Order: sequence, then C-alpha cells, then structure tokens
Amino acid sequence: MQCCDDAGVLVRRDDRVLVSTRLLALVIIPFLLGAFVILYGFPRDTARLFAWPIKPTMTSMMLASAYLGGAYFFVRVLAERHWNVINGGFPPVVCSPACSVLRPSPTGRSSITGM
Repeated sequence: MQCCDDAGVLVRRDDRVLVSTRLLALVIIPFLLGAFVILYGFPRDTARLFAWPIKPTMTSMMLASAYLGGAYFFVRVLAERHWNVINGGFPPVVCSPACSVLRPSPTGRSSITGM
C-alpha cells in the first residue's frame, strides 16, 4: 500500500502481519482451547481443573465461550495476511482480561467465586 506523508512524499506502508504476532497466536491458541474444554465440559470441577473455583456452573460456561471466541480470533490472526483486517481485535483481547482482574467488587468478595 502506498500513501503520502505530511510532506507529500510517496511512502510505502507495510500492512502485513508479523511473524512474531503469528507465533504468539500459535502459542496462545492451545491455552484458550484447553480453558474452553475445562470450563464448558467440566463446569462443576473448576476448583480442581482450573485456576480457581467458579460458581455457579453457568458462569464457567459463559467464560468458556469467551475463551473459544479468543481462540477463534487468534486462528484468524494465523490465517490473515493483512494487519488492517485483524487490528481491531487486539484492544478487546487486552482490555477484557485486564478489566476482569482490575474490577473492584462492591462487596469486597471475589466477583467470580463469590467468596
């Protein structure tokens, strides 16, 4: 892709997905799929199989859907050649976990486990 900079000089823009981005996606996908299988397939066993116990079971199943969506996004990162097609997905990928961790609970208890 070519465009002009502020001085009107023709410059070439690079719109490719970097190899490092693809490698990161390849590393992340198995973890997201593993979390999906645990949370959706075994919602009553999260205390034993997951990082923390999640109650009620519907909560773990909803969280599983987010992990599956993340895995789908990173599969698309692997397959896509142009950065402009996937760049809009990275802010939600970063903000969603950050907001979950940083969100204060009004009761002082964990917002996930209720403890």
